[in-house]
Amino acid sequence: MKSIKFLSVALMALAVSVSSCTKEGPVGPMGPAGATGPAGVDGQNGTNGVDGQDGADGQDGANGQDGADGEDGNANVIASGWTALNFEPFSGGLTKPSTAVSIEDTQITQDVLDTYTILGYLKTTNSEGEDTVYQMRFENNLLGFEFSFAYTARVNQFSVRQTLEAKPDGQNTPDPLENFSARYVLIAPSNMAGKSVNLDYSKMTYEEVMDHFGLAY
Repeated sequence: MKSIKFLSVALMALAVSVSSCTKEGPVGPMGPAGATGPAGVDGQNGTNGVDGQDGADGQDGANGQDGADGEDGNANVIASGWTALNFEPFSGGLTKPSTAVSIEDTQITQDVLDTYTILGYLKTTNSEGEDTVYQMRFENNLLGFEFSFAYTARVNQFSVRQTLEAKPDGQNTPDPLENFSARYVLIAPSNMAGKSVNLDYSKMTYEEVMDHFGLAY
């Protein structure tokens, strides 16, 4: 009987051993994906930071000084400077001999000659240094001799002529008068110059003309 029980036990152990050596079967197919879980709750927004304070405005700088007003322009008034007149001796015979000095100026164009008013002035200085200004035509009687001054204008040229108008019989022809300077003012038509109309500048004194156009004496 004991041998039968031992055999039975040995057979069972062998069966267990054989079953434990059996190979695993192939892996089965993957199962379907599970349903997506619900979305998580959003987190709370962070607190905004406090805005910084605006900086204080800087102080305004001091205002600069106003510049000096410029002189009024006289774009349509041309005034020359003073030019000393150095006359040559009289020539031209015994009847009204004359002599002239010419001043070159490219501002004297044909348009100026055709449309501008042209004024000519003479200046002489006495022994005390005082100036006297004459508007040409100027006439003078010196020691019985009669002299006159007149101007002519051509393109690019302003000329002053001194003429011996008359002399007493038997007198020699004198030298031309000296120590004179000349200047001229060329004035555009009134509608261009922007000045008062209907002015006869030839009847105004030298000072009145200079003041009217703001020109230096």
